[in-house]
Amino acid sequence: MEGLISLLVGFFCLLQVADAVTTYTVLDQGGRELNPVMRYVMDKMGMVPGLIIAKLALIIVVLVAFNLNVFSTVFGFICLCVVCSLFVAVVLHNWKQITH
Repeated sequence: MEGLISLLVGFFCLLQVADAVTTYTVLDQGGRELNPVMRYVMDKMGMVPGLIIAKLALIIVVLVAFNLNVFSTVFGFICLCVVCSLFVAVVLHNWKQITH
């Protein structure tokens, strides 16, 4: 189970990079940030700093949770799977916006 959890945590980190890159591309092409929290952060800090800080914060939270063995519980593992699934959907949505 530990190997699967490590793989999912790594996948989560890659998803954050993919989300940042695809979000930047969508916004650079004239798109709009749909997440109100991210929109607020980017309005206050700028697009690139806001994306970087928000993504790093999420990665740090997940890495701390991983080091505290939060994902070793059934509930924690399910939460990690759900969050990864949500970010897969976000990245796919961004990709669809880029390619259309």
